Amino acid sequence: MADAVANRLEGLALYLLNEELAEVAQDARAAAAKLAAHIGDLGGAVTAHPGELADRSPGDFRVPANCADPAAILAVAASNLAAIIDAYNDFLDLTVGKDHVNHHLVTKLLGQETHRLADLEAAQAGSGPP
Repeated sequence: MADAVANRLEGLALYLLNEELAEVAQDARAAAAKLAAHIGDLGGAVTAHPGELADRSPGDFRVPANCADPAAILAVAASNLAAIIDAYNDFLDLTVGKDHVNHHLVTKLLGQETHRLADLEAAQAGSGPP
């Protein structure tokens, strides 16, 4: 999702968010690679069909309507991160005491996303960089 937004950045958002979105996209690809390595353990199935990928994703991920407005981008990112965090928490509830390896993997990913959401919320409040 970060790549999709980064490709559409305009104006001030291009200057302010370009590097951050590149980092977010890199982190998302790393998390996806870790999860993909355990796809069978996690109850998933491999698909290359974009429609199926979207249908199987938790939450309702969006791309900002205005990619020139940093505030709009941050608001959509916060919503998307909240959906990811909820999905990770749901998974952890299912695996606690049953699947230690994947529970540990998702716990680490949850920590990273929770930290990213805190940074994003601070940026939205005007108390730090995005």
